[in-house]
Amino acid sequence: MENIFEDTFRDCKMLSSITLPSNLKNISHWAFQNCTSLQSLTIPKSVTTIGNGAFYNSNIYDFYFYPQEAPTLGSNVFYGLMEDIQIHTKSCASGYTKEKGYVGSIIGDLGCEETGISKTLFYSDIYSDNNKLYVKSSISESIFVYSITGLKYTLKIFAGLNEFTLPKDIYIVRGKKIIIF
Repeated sequence: MENIFEDTFRDCKMLSSITLPSNLKNISHWAFQNCTSLQSLTIPKSVTTIGNGAFYNSNIYDFYFYPQEAPTLGSNVFYGLMEDIQIHTKSCASGYTKEKGYVGSIIGDLGCEETGISKTLFYSDIYSDNNKLYVKSSISESIFVYSITGLKYTLKIFAGLNEFTLPKDIYIVRGKKIIIF
């Protein structure tokens, strides 16, 4: 299957996960509009085009993009999504910038031997030591930290190494499990 056609999954509010085919080339207009149970989506490396409003008003929080070059985007592709979505890309990919219509945090964390994403956030280290959380970042921004007990923290990080003291718990930080003991 090379195409997901217009409105294919539109208003499928119970759709909570989907695996897109590895040969997919086109995600058409409004394909996942209002898919409010879908929280994560992996875009295969074969995708070259994402149509207008493809993810309009869905609840997707994490997008994993494997294409080396950013797909061509229609208008309002990410409209209505939370401001703190995460766009995970290969660290050697190009074209993933907010100016091109990608919203939220663009994170080059899918690995690659080359370097070179411009205007992309890199978290080279997220780790804990005793009761401290450490985040090494290339820029300043706010990040969200979620505990398994249901708490959400907003942390202001700055370029360089950042240190935070958090209560004992298990946390998810940028998709990584961190234990504070």
